[in-house]
Formats: sequence, structure tokens, C-alpha cells
Amino acid sequence: MANQLHLTTQDYNLRHVIPLEKLDAESLFYWHWVCSKCKPSEESNHGMDTSEQAVGQDHLDSLLPSLTEYCAYVEQAFEKIDRERSERHNDDLFQLESAFVLKKLIELFKYTDFADAHGKKSLHSLCHKLFSNSNYVIIYSSLIDTYQLLHPNLQTRTNNLIELISDLKDKNSVMSEQPCEQSSHHTSNHQSNNTTLSPQEIQFKISELKFKRFSLKDDFDKLYNEFKNVSKTVDMNRLNEIRTEIKEVEDELADLQTQLMDGPAKSTSNREQEVNADESAKQDDPVELDYHCLHIAICVLEDKALKGLSAQIRCLTDSLIVPNISSVNEELRLLSVCALGLVCILKVDMARKYVPLFLEVMQRDKKEIVIEAFKAVINCIMAFSVKNLVSSDDDDVSVEVTGRIMSVMTGLLDHEESEVYTLAVDGFCKLYMTGHILSAKLFSKLLIMYYSPLSENDVNLKSFLSAFLPQFSFLRANNQLCVEESFMITLKCLINAPADSCLSSIDLIKVMETLFNLINPKNLIHKNHYFDNQKSSHYNQNTDFHTQHLEIFFLCALRIFTKIFHMKKKIMLGAHGLCVILPELLLKSLFFKSYIK
Repeated sequence: MANQLHLTTQDYNLRHVIPLEKLDAESLFYWHWVCSKCKPSEESNHGMDTSEQAVGQDHLDSLLPSLTEYCAYVEQAFEKIDRERSERHNDDLFQLESAFVLKKLIELFKYTDFADAHGKKSLHSLCHKLFSNSNYVIIYSSLIDTYQLLHPNLQTRTNNLIELISDLKDKNSVMSEQPCEQSSHHTSNHQSNNTTLSPQEIQFKISELKFKRFSLKDDFDKLYNEFKNVSKTVDMNRLNEIRTEIKEVEDELADLQTQLMDGPAKSTSNREQEVNADESAKQDDPVELDYHCLHIAICVLEDKALKGLSAQIRCLTDSLIVPNISSVNEELRLLSVCALGLVCILKVDMARKYVPLFLEVMQRDKKEIVIEAFKAVINCIMAFSVKNLVSSDDDDVSVEVTGRIMSVMTGLLDHEESEVYTLAVDGFCKLYMTGHILSAKLFSKLLIMYYSPLSENDVNLKSFLSAFLPQFSFLRANNQLCVEESFMITLKCLINAPADSCLSSIDLIKVMETLFNLINPKNLIHKNHYFDNQKSSHYNQNTDFHTQHLEIFFLCALRIFTKIFHMKKKIMLGAHGLCVILPELLLKSLFFKSYIK
């Protein structure tokens, strides 16, 4: 196996590694796969005897170097891949492949021997070095798994990462407090810095200047038209100022276009200097720094072992996460909402405090941020229930607040983006299945969405609802009562739908057949203690149905109701039920006939 992987000790002081010039996605994937077979997961270990495990460990020793040596090898590989990624930054395929290689290199750490104390120190140093570099955000999910193996103690690794975030923020603060002389030096060299802009930055600058020139010319034309009209007075100074500004913008445009043409002639060393300068500027940029720190914070908060809200996490929330909720940068807002949602499920007080903020975000922000805010609210309800999220002792206030929460959340079902309303359906299905909500009106809405022509080609929505509707209805008797309550709500909604509405094209008979199947007590999973009482509830539901039948006698849906009545009889009404209900129905029919006459 080692020969097939081209593992070598030549040209390196490392043993059992793939040479860097032969390191690619294919060879690394095979290396990772062979190691996984030599050291299977804990679940697989239960079926293996001691001798098999020893043989697997021997093979693993021939496939991997020591932990210290592998740390040095990974560091060299990262430096090489970094250089190649900067040189081929426009090659998307290479960027994806290099990201895969970086992740797999990190994942191989779980097969190394952590008994080496010196190796653990090397790995700790490597992890902090990678966490401190914003270029490696793409591998943080794999890196945090390795860091958990290195530091099994939750408190230790949480404190280490939060201190790392604090150090990054403090470093940026020190860098921003530079002497006035240095600031003036940068100001004096502003013109020379413009000449070292990258082609992408020049293109962006040209676009800005073209837009500015267009606006100035528009203002100039308006003033010039007023100047030609003698009945109006015109500010000639302003006219001259605009003409001068247009001239300056055009001169700057010409300079930038000249730079863009001369750009390919730059030497390789100059390009490398520009890349290094861009990277250092990126590290010092407050937006990039917050983006970097939020990714580390999310890694800390996603730790499955994290159960409570410590003082360090509360401080991290107040200093980093909450301030970026109102950032003008969409990516920062997205990460902040995601991180705050993870904080809120740690303590009910935090959930009560920030759920109103999530509701506000859901009503006014971008699609991706709305999705994260909705997920956060769903997770809070799943963790603490709606009742515990409302802290008021007044029942009326609690009902009002609960109604507002559900109103904002159900509003996403009518969102124009399919990704948003599909996620909303998924969230409500989870709440129904866990017993956090039992709303007949909302259930009716979900059923109508399933049959709506607008969702005919929405595979995700159909798959969610087709799995949810029967499972929810047949799980518990109370669930069937909720479905029964939605019966007349659905019926009225479809019959009263306007002719130009998409609901008018829904096959009402098919919807009713589905509902009758869902409320059939024979389909209940647990029906031993409830099946007999179900007859009386169905009798009441039948009475309500026939009463509604007579009340909307004047509608053109008599044929539909008659067919539903026959379906209803097949499901539940026996001879005794008909004998009891028919006299009452006959009296009501006679009353309506006399009223019509």
C-alpha cells in the first residue's frame, strides 16, 4: 500500500508521506481511505478482536509519519498550496481541488498517534496558526474536529479559541492606532499607491468613475437647459464647478485605463509584492477581521459538548456577535445571526432576549439572512417551547406575543422565494411532530400548499409534506383531532376561492379524500385506548359538516358536498349514526325549503 501511494523518505526528513510534487486530490483521497480501513471507527471496533486491531495499527504505522513530522509536512504542504492558489486565483476548478486537499490533510490527523507530547505541542501550534489565518476559513470545520481530539476538555479548548479571537481583535486595535506621521506618509503617497492597484481594483474604480461622470453630466445638462431658459436664474458658478469635476473624472479615467493596459507587463516579483500587500491589508481590515473572528466563534458554539452559557461566551456575544447584526455587510450579518442563534439555544434568557430581534430580521433582511433567523427561532422553540419564550405572567399578553411570533413565522409561507417557504414548511413540520404546535388553521395552509398548482414542480416541498401529513395524523389521537378541525377550514377556503385564484383549480374531491384518510381512526398507530371514543368525535364532526352543507345550500357546490357525504358515510357513519343524525338534518332541510319558498 505504501508503494502504491508513492510514500517516500527521499528529499524530505519526513517518513511515510506523499511527495509534495505528487500531492493531489486523487492520491490524498486514496491515502485517507486506506488509513480509515486500517483504523476503523469506534462502532466498527466492537466487532474486531485485539489481534485484528493490532494488525491494523501496524499497517497504519507504515502509512503515516509521527505526529511531529506530519505537522511539519502539513505546514510545508499548506505553504506550497497557498502559493499556487494565489497564482491561479482565477482557476475555480483548482481552487476547489486545493480546498479538498487542505481538508483531507487536516482530517488525516485523527489517524495519528496523540501519545507524543512534543507532537501535541506541534499540532497545537499548527492549529492556532491556521485559525489565525483568514485564508483557511474553508477548512475550519475539519480543523475544529482535530482540535477537539487534541483538547478533549471542553473548557480548555473553548477558552483557547476565545482567547485567540481576543488576541486577533487586540492586534487589529494596535495596528489601527498608528502614529500620525505614518498616516501622513500614507496620505502623501496616495497617488503612488494608485499605480499599484490590481486589475480587479482598477476595473472597480473605473466603474465608479463612469457612474460619477454620468451623474455629473446629467446635472450639467439640467443646469444648461435652465440657462437657455431666460425666465430662470442659473447659478453659473455651479455650472463651472460641474464642468471642472467632469474634466477631472475623465482625466482620472484615462490614467486608470492606461494602468490597466500596462498591467500585464508587470514583473512576477511586483505581482507577489502586491499579493502580500493585499493579504496584509485584508488581515488589518476590520470587516475581514470580524468575518474571520465570527467563523471561529461559530466553531466554538457548534461544539456538541457545549451545554451552558459561560461568562466568556456571554462576553463574546456582547462584543463581537450582537454588534455585527446591524452591519452594512451582508456576510457579517449572516454570520452574526447564525452565531446568535447558537448562543440562544444555550440559555432560555438569551432566547427570550433575542427572539424579537430574529423576528425583525425575518421581516426586512435578505433571503439568506431570513433563512438563518427562521432557523434560530425554530431551534429556540424546539429547545424551550413557545410558552417559555414568553416571559410575561399576564395570559393576555402571552397570547398576544405568541400570536405575533407565529404570525411573523407563518408569513414566510407566502414568501416569493421557494427556498424560503420550503424551509418554513420544514420548520413547521418539525414543530408539529414534536408537539410544540397544534394549529388546525396552519395545518390547513400546509395541506393547501401541497395541492396548490404553484408548488406542482417543487420537489422539495412535495417530499416534505408527503412524508409529514400521514406521519403526523397517524402518530397520536390528538393529532387527528387537529386534522378534523382543519376539515371545514380547508373546505371553506377552497370553495370561497375567487375564480382568478390558483386555489380555484385545485381538485376539491382529491383534497377531501386525503383529509378523510388522515382522520380515519383505523390508521392510528396507537388506537387501543382511543378508538371507541373516536366515534363520538366523528359524529360531532359529521354534524358540523352537514350543518355547513345546509348553510351554503345556495352555492354551486352541492354535487361536491353530496360526494363528500357518501365518502364520509363509508368511513365512519354506521346505521346507528344515520338514525340519529337524519331526523335533525331533515328538520333543517324542511326549514330551508320553506325559507326558499
